[in-house]
Amino acid sequence: MFLLEKKIALEWKKGIVPLLLLLVAISGYLNFMLFNNTGPGRILGAALQKMEQTEGLFTLEIQEKGQTYNLNFKGHYKNREIYGHIPAYELEVYKHTSGVIFVKDLKDNLWKKAPALKLQSLQEYFVSPFELLATWSHLFSSAQLINNPGGREKVILLHVPAAELAKTGFLQSHPQSCPSELQCLVNLDTDNLFINRIVLSLQNSKSRGSIFSRTFSFSRSPEDADEIMPEEIEKLCKDAVL
Repeated sequence: MFLLEKKIALEWKKGIVPLLLLLVAISGYLNFMLFNNTGPGRILGAALQKMEQTEGLFTLEIQEKGQTYNLNFKGHYKNREIYGHIPAYELEVYKHTSGVIFVKDLKDNLWKKAPALKLQSLQEYFVSPFELLATWSHLFSSAQLINNPGGREKVILLHVPAAELAKTGFLQSHPQSCPSELQCLVNLDTDNLFINRIVLSLQNSKSRGSIFSRTFSFSRSPEDADEIMPEEIEKLCKDAVL
């Protein structure tokens, strides 16, 4: 009797393992089908909405590569505010929620508006990728899911034609002598709808070569900060209209 019970238990274990593997495979397949049936555009829209509504502090890195230059920024992002440094130029930069950019003058160590230091080009560099995506939300229906073997993130590709770039006025400082389009790659965690990375790559429509690329990398900051505005600018804003 004991041997019979042991044999039955052994056979049961042999049968339950393949069943569990089958259930895991079915669950993975259903999640995959759910993502694809929902559509990359809808997933992107939901992730964008969540990122815009999140009031927490994000660590932000911006890396831009052109044909003859590199420009990197490290700092924080919170509710459309940006604060941090461009190490290569020893610049301390703050972007207010109104869009006004302040830079600490290296000569007198005082905060000034970017145009006063002839750094108005930073206005385009510190554009919010979330605001850009919201502007291009009508293009989400044509978004594509990119294969990402072994990656835990989902990658979504959005093509932004030259006509759409002209409407938003984005990248107007770049040469417009050749037709170009923008490729927007969005890496996101679908479980939490968290956008980890946005890569904007300006492409020559004729040669298909890259004119420049800008990468925004976001992560949840371990710091707990209510404000990221430097105290000097807070005082400055009280005395002057932005």
